[in-house]
Amino acid sequence: MNPSAPRRRTSLWAKLALSLASGALALGACELAARALLRPVKPGEGYIFTTGGTKVPLSEIVHFLGRSPDRARLNQIGPRSFLLENVRFKFGYSNAAWDYFDADGCVLVQHNSRGFRDREFPLEKPAGELRVLALGDSFTYGQGVGQDDAWPQVLERSIAAERRGPVEVVNAGFASGHTPHFYAPWLASDGLAFQPDLVIVGLCLNDLSSRVPMMAYDPAAVSAEEPWLRGSALLGLLQRKLAQRRLAAERRDFGAVVRADETEWKLTRAGLLDMQQRLREKQVGFVVAIFPMLSQLAGSYSYGELHEMVRAFCREHGIACVDLLPKFEGRDEYALWVHASDQHPNDTGHRLMAEGIHEFLRAEGLLR
Repeated sequence: MNPSAPRRRTSLWAKLALSLASGALALGACELAARALLRPVKPGEGYIFTTGGTKVPLSEIVHFLGRSPDRARLNQIGPRSFLLENVRFKFGYSNAAWDYFDADGCVLVQHNSRGFRDREFPLEKPAGELRVLALGDSFTYGQGVGQDDAWPQVLERSIAAERRGPVEVVNAGFASGHTPHFYAPWLASDGLAFQPDLVIVGLCLNDLSSRVPMMAYDPAAVSAEEPWLRGSALLGLLQRKLAQRRLAAERRDFGAVVRADETEWKLTRAGLLDMQQRLREKQVGFVVAIFPMLSQLAGSYSYGELHEMVRAFCREHGIACVDLLPKFEGRDEYALWVHASDQHPNDTGHRLMAEGIHEFLRAEGLLR
């Protein structure tokens, strides 16, 4: 008999027990970290913080920024946005992840004296300047990103880097509402007075119907499932990720949503045609940029038919159109959101939009 055998077996059991204990401690540490850092973020956790300390839900941004237009007073001021002028506030999110947010999870928002989220610029276009008017909704305004990270400003810098003369890309996001139906009359009453050489309409897919969601699946369905192990944040995270993957693989027919009631799509088309006619008369360039929804980008993208509906309309009427979906296809959508509760594009998303638009303008010879 080998006298060292019992001692060796005891040593093996001790090592096994130590390994199990270490594993349990590691899992416990991961669970504590998950509870501290991976708390589920509920939709709608974004806020607007005013300088006076008022806290407004970010979902109310259109009402917060808007005004009751007093045309007599505004006509005295001259061409401008219908947004509040000289305003200053912050967008904020709990648990904000990206490094462009400040220590409070916020980004600063400032409007100039004409109500644009832009720096001050003269009404009269300086000699030799290329002036672009960027019309759109919250995707253009830059909800959840800093002013310099919104695609109009990124586009301005990228064009200026290739051009000798001055460049001004005016961020007219929310300047007259949030759909092309509202952009058209503002372009006639105010926008053309800024003497643009080119007008770009950032078209979001919910311009076809307000019933088209930003996410192809309901986030509430992820958290509604019975938890695997009540109280475990780590297993809860794994369960949510698997549920998100399963729901994201289900393709939905948003084309049918629009076809069921084309009222909003008809208004959008009418607005685009109105702008095309006015700009053609002034010999001003006109481009429609289609923004994708940042959902299901890596697989079963449910919005493809909506892109084709817009492209087909633009082809039929001779409107220059750039579809930005190829810039986003295959990417991790979560890495493009401003926040887990807000699927607007972050700084990376805005950079991709600006890149796609710039590439199109260059290829089409629209940058004089």
